[in-house]
Amino acid sequence: MKIKLEWQLVFWMTIGGIPGIISAVYLSPIIPANIIKISFR
Repeated sequence: MKIKLEWQLVFWMTIGGIPGIISAVYLSPIIPANIIKISFR
């Protein structure tokens, strides 16, 4: 059973996700814990 994977979509989602991960690492010490908990609900 093969699953067709759209590699172009994977590429663009990866490019879009990298800045989000980097900004989360740098902003998480600044943002209060209550705000972080609410954002993941």
